[in-house]
Amino acid sequence: MNSSRLTRRSFMARGVAASASVGFGGASFASARNPEGARGAVHLGDGERLRLAILGCGNRSRAHIAAVNHYGADMEVVALCDIVTDMLEEKKGLVTSGKPRLYTDYEKMLNEGDDIHAVAVVLPNTLHREGTIASLEAGKHVLCEKPLTLKLEDSQAIVEASERTGRIVQVGTQSRHAPGYQVLAEKVHGGLIGQVLSGWAQTFRTDWRKLYPDPAEDSRKNWRMKQSEGGSVVYEMGIHTIDVFNWLIDSEPIEITSLGGVHNTRLQRRDSWDHASVAVRYANGALLTYGGNLYCCGGPGPDVLFGDESTLEIGSRSARQATLYKRAYWRPHGEGGGRVSKDLIDLPEMGADPSILQYRHFLEAVQGKQPPFPSARNHMPAVLIARASQMSQAQGRHIQASEVT
Repeated sequence: MNSSRLTRRSFMARGVAASASVGFGGASFASARNPEGARGAVHLGDGERLRLAILGCGNRSRAHIAAVNHYGADMEVVALCDIVTDMLEEKKGLVTSGKPRLYTDYEKMLNEGDDIHAVAVVLPNTLHREGTIASLEAGKHVLCEKPLTLKLEDSQAIVEASERTGRIVQVGTQSRHAPGYQVLAEKVHGGLIGQVLSGWAQTFRTDWRKLYPDPAEDSRKNWRMKQSEGGSVVYEMGIHTIDVFNWLIDSEPIEITSLGGVHNTRLQRRDSWDHASVAVRYANGALLTYGGNLYCCGGPGPDVLFGDESTLEIGSRSARQATLYKRAYWRPHGEGGGRVSKDLIDLPEMGADPSILQYRHFLEAVQGKQPPFPSARNHMPAVLIARASQMSQAQGRHIQASEVT
């Protein structure tokens, strides 16, 4: 690991260098082939808890602390790290499972953290690559907030570091841990709607999270308001839904096009798109249309997946039912479309928020009992789509997957 002092401020100043090749080919992560034999698996003794450090103590770290507290019998927070000391003290007060040490330099935390099994990387998006790779090279497993990175080549660098060090990376697109979505994914992959033809996904909101009450101050200080750091609505909210549809469609994206911009002119200094429309073509012929807006009057309805045998209305990740519409895919001219039947699919209760449920899976993954889900490699198609949407908007054309950097 680089021995120079690497703090959050120096990350911002330095940026990141692109050095990894891009692509989805190559060997899968070792634990996906043989989870019981994964290198670096944590072996917990009777009564021993998984010891976690949280790198980045902004607003999102609250959810991570709450998850560890929820599983307090099995895990604890042993370290917190942030350059803002007030945030450290505030988040320390939220920890009920563990007595965390406080650090303002994450490299010092890693160097002194022989007792740390894993690190939750909850830094701003532009810092995920270096924070994650440094943690892996220090021998720690990582749960990294979404998006894994803003650039595909940086995600590839993390995949390679994970494989090189034998430590896992799980990405915080926690919707995959919603029990209802897991049931629907199994059914879709089993042929529930036949051949997948198209999907409609959306994240329309009435307002986006602000860190400061004054809009001008928030647009100046909040990294999410900057396109170069937040990455737009596609990265901030859309990547959750896009990741779920990548999972359902189960094919690689090959072509992406996008339009977007800034509607909310009250945030005078905001340059991160608050609205976007993205179209994706997959290798299996399926299409995905994503629409998102952070400042509108709300969503138009449920997400939908269309197949050649039926149509599936998915609903939210906490929905107790999904709706399946069946009708003939094609009939000769003059015979009509036939009758539409409607079936309700009962879904299991969520039990806990997926932000919490993902930690149960992570606990098993670091012990080598199952592969991380979603892994860094699982998450790369979502990063590819988000990054390609930026490139498409900037260049005014369709972007091929092979072009994405």
